[in-house]
Amino acid sequence: MGIWGSKVDIKDEVNKNKRAVSKAIREVDREIQKLEQEEAKLMRELRIAVEKGYTESAKIFSRDILKLRKQMERLSLARSQLMGAELRLTSVKSQLQVNSAISDLNSIMGRVNDSTEISRIQGILKNFARESDKMDVKGEIINDSIDVAMGNESQPEEEEALVNKIYMEVCESVRQGKEKELAKANAKGPNINNLLSYSSSNKDNPGDEGSGISIEERIKKLGEDR
Repeated sequence: MGIWGSKVDIKDEVNKNKRAVSKAIREVDREIQKLEQEEAKLMRELRIAVEKGYTESAKIFSRDILKLRKQMERLSLARSQLMGAELRLTSVKSQLQVNSAISDLNSIMGRVNDSTEISRIQGILKNFARESDKMDVKGEIINDSIDVAMGNESQPEEEEALVNKIYMEVCESVRQGKEKELAKANAKGPNINNLLSYSSSNKDNPGDEGSGISIEERIKKLGEDR
């Protein structure tokens, strides 16, 4: 006999609910992976924009990256809480414990409402709620919490500061990369083709012959120009 004289086997129901939560965790993992790939793509676009001096475009990319990072933070927190609920479901011994484990899911969706694929996760948890009805656990507990899940948004000033931080970090990274390239080029010495071209241009321009610039100075100047 199941709970309160019913024919429902609580172990079977707990296993069903555990599978539903495990499925939700896999969905969250896939969503996080997609967001990470999108962030990497945006970072490449941001570097290109910074290198070309497209400030406005760079700021837009920075803002998009910030949005993705916030979504990943919410999803990561949701994942950890779903895993906690999954562990608790494995040790359910009574109806009260089932109710407690399910109620822990209520606050999770408040941290993932901005996810681009959240509707799929919401559907999974709603199915989870319907399955729980067999144990007299009302799905409205979860459904209502999903519908009202609205995470706290950053203040405009705080968000702008975070956008600028991402932008400046990439600017600094690009600057350091250019410095390393320049140092590597200078270490190799001036390009012989540039030197020959420079000498040829001086022959064609007699006015430069009396300038008093030595070949050593010309080589040094070519190195600086690189």
